[in-house]
Amino acid sequence: MKMVDLIANVRLIGEGEPTVVLAHGYGIDQSTWDLLLPHLSRSHRLLLFDWNFAGAGSGIADADEHGIVDTDEGGLDLSSWSSLSALAEAVVALMERLQVRGAILVGHSMSAMIGCIASTRNPRLFSHLVLLSASPRYLNSGDGYEGGFEMTNVEQLLSNIKSDFHSWIDNFIPLAVGITGAAATMVDKFKASFRSMKPAIAYTVARAVFLCDLRDIVDEVETPTTIIQTSNDFVVPVAVGRYLQRRINKGQATLEIIDGDGHFPQLVAVPELLQILDRVLQHVV
Repeated sequence: MKMVDLIANVRLIGEGEPTVVLAHGYGIDQSTWDLLLPHLSRSHRLLLFDWNFAGAGSGIADADEHGIVDTDEGGLDLSSWSSLSALAEAVVALMERLQVRGAILVGHSMSAMIGCIASTRNPRLFSHLVLLSASPRYLNSGDGYEGGFEMTNVEQLLSNIKSDFHSWIDNFIPLAVGITGAAATMVDKFKASFRSMKPAIAYTVARAVFLCDLRDIVDEVETPTTIIQTSNDFVVPVAVGRYLQRRINKGQATLEIIDGDGHFPQLVAVPELLQILDRVLQHVV
């Protein structure tokens, strides 16, 4: 599988430099950025895409018991979706193909860490990283790192995805989105997006996300970085944002905490998020 085949529905909208790459997180698609597009596209060219396992990009058959999915080309190995490193290579390949250089990457959730990996592979592609609701490791560790989850929590989460994917979606999405204001109208849409994933691929990607440990990669990121998260994100505690601030770019990263609930500032705190993004965009040339 070619790296760019992991990406679907590529769009370029708006005018202005530098280009802003908007990379969505697990289970959703590029529509997660819809509330930001009218404002951002006035002054910048925006590059959007869907991960091919999620939302509108999902068009892959269910895997068999050996983890192989049938296609016209003879089958795909689920390992294509089991590595955030492979997804980072897909971002690099896409940007190189489109000749995008010096971009501002806004990555949400898992795509924030994918952006970090990509920036270490080809730094010239990026002038700034915006890490939205990011975590390099979701598990707590014995060295004092507070990721927010114990192994038993993650094991139960993965078991629920594997045994009853649709019920897990019904329970997870309201907590992740935060049922307040504009977010309440998005819950059903996000549930539909999650349900469009094939369960075998959803499980494989969830394992890659929730069992990752990318703390060593964080130490290698030298691109100027802004970290943004809400004050009450049940997936990513504030302690994770503080950790990233200390470790990225030799402690020179900026941390912005938005007072609010949920894992999706782009839905529940649009004005506040746009104010932060405007500050970033104004200072990146």
